[in-house]
Amino acid sequence: MRSSEILLQQLVAQLVDEISSTVAQRVHDRLDAKDAELQKLRDRVALLEEKVDSLETQDVPAETGQSAKPVDGEHVRRYLTISEVAELLSIHEQTLRGYIRSGDLRALKLGGSPTTRVSQEEYVRFVEWLKQQG
Repeated sequence: MRSSEILLQQLVAQLVDEISSTVAQRVHDRLDAKDAELQKLRDRVALLEEKVDSLETQDVPAETGQSAKPVDGEHVRRYLTISEVAELLSIHEQTLRGYIRSGDLRALKLGGSPTTRVSQEEYVRFVEWLKQQG
């Protein structure tokens, strides 16, 4: 083999090593960036879950505009989620949403929350209505 061929092979090997190293570094940097993005998303999801939990357990003002009053040191929850009402009635959530769409059950969204709520008073009225329906 001539010395020029050997030199060419060495240069090609060196270029391949440099390119591989550069590509590996770029891939590593991108993975680090994606890991950081993923962690930010996980943190955001955790924060949103905490907010949802606090919305589901916070005292919501009654329809009259008055705050819930403490009962023996505890606050009364005045609103139930659709899943809670469906579970209490032992019916599917979609069936319950059908009652809401038809106007048989009144529900609302509180404070810009995407979660639909039913007041306890409306729940009691609805249960009585269901009993009358047979």
